Amino acid sequence: MLTFVLFLAAMLECRARNGYRMRQSVLAAKGFCLFCIVLINVSLAGAGAAEAPEEPAKIEQPAEAEEAAGKEALAGLEKTPLGPALKWLFNEDRKYFILPIFSTGPDTGWMLGLAWYHTDLFGKDKRDLVLGAIMTQSGQNNFMFSWAEPGIPLKEGRVALSFFYSDNPSGGIRYFGEGNRSRYEEVASNYRANVRGVGLAYIYDFNQRLTLFSHYGYSLSEFDDPTEDFDLAGDRFSSRPISEVHPGLFQSEEFQEGYRTGELAAILSYDSREKKRLMRIGPGYKWKGSFSWADRDFGGDYDWVMISSEFSHYLALTESKKHLLCYRGAYTHSWGRVPFDRVPGISSGTNRGYYSGRFRADHEIEGNLEYRWYLTKHFGLAAFADSAKVFQSGEKIGDALFTDYHPALGGGIRIVIPPEIIFRLDYGVSPEQSNFYFTLGETF
Repeated sequence: MLTFVLFLAAMLECRARNGYRMRQSVLAAKGFCLFCIVLINVSLAGAGAAEAPEEPAKIEQPAEAEEAAGKEALAGLEKTPLGPALKWLFNEDRKYFILPIFSTGPDTGWMLGLAWYHTDLFGKDKRDLVLGAIMTQSGQNNFMFSWAEPGIPLKEGRVALSFFYSDNPSGGIRYFGEGNRSRYEEVASNYRANVRGVGLAYIYDFNQRLTLFSHYGYSLSEFDDPTEDFDLAGDRFSSRPISEVHPGLFQSEEFQEGYRTGELAAILSYDSREKKRLMRIGPGYKWKGSFSWADRDFGGDYDWVMISSEFSHYLALTESKKHLLCYRGAYTHSWGRVPFDRVPGISSGTNRGYYSGRFRADHEIEGNLEYRWYLTKHFGLAAFADSAKVFQSGEKIGDALFTDYHPALGGGIRIVIPPEIIFRLDYGVSPEQSNFYFTLGETF
């Protein structure tokens, strides 16, 4: 009920006119109050779980014959020239992963890189180090670093320091303007960007299921037209300079001068599924609520508030728990002066079949339905249906909730590397396009 109240309050806000202004302190207070409602909701859920504890759901292990056959096959492979590498790759007790990154998607084209993840560094539980360097077909160069130190100041908490750098020296970022109704060939354009920033986070685990992530981030963003000879994978519409298609934005101060962001954020997540080191598996449910507040007093150039909530449910269709029916709903609401590239929008990560940012507006709604079939502990199949839409403040609630969704359908395969790294290959089809998605991790 409280989640419904939160959703209804956000919907009613849409009746306000686009030009309506509020003091930023009032916006922050409203967003914080809505976030508190969400906290109460998840607290009640947690309290109910505490009164009637349940055993974490576990995916049933394969039959003894299947397990023995798998070990026998692996033992045979270990005698080949690749044996040492395969033995290390399928060692479930290792503490570090050095992975070559190869993925593809509509936003970046192919992506090549290297990632190093080390958990329990120097023998200390939850001391994690992550390093990553990636280059893409669309001209992006990315680097990130993260260090998490546990036990500061409480045993259940940890501090994380991060740094990221993303550069598009030639171009490669698509922009389609704002709104839920537009023709691709009329709004598609391209620009280049350089974004770098640092972050300081505190993560606190209340228990195995409930986690609070609080964060301060500071970043600097700069933009420009793509270079004259830039071509985005033969897409003549998305290769057009943003100055030609969206001259108003191109001439704006935020595009010409760039902007700084100083932002405080909090994310509360509750996940009832079985927990492993890098992911959760099996039946159960997950809820996540987030609140972010950017302000000039925090070192930025613009003031805005953004709040989002999402719920995912993973239903076991058989006693073996190898067949799961999963669904997800998410909502994002923003107030204030949000920079053009931070406006809520459809993501290709959750709406497979569209470019990220294809539709942007003040508010966004997403829905996903996915069937997952784990044939073995290392291989699975999936079929999915995605849908999403965006809408501006001031639209009628009926129009915002029940019309003009953007659907997509598709299927894919899942490959699991022990102990819990998932490679996902999906093919999504929408009324606008169809694309392959090869990346790490489940969609939700």
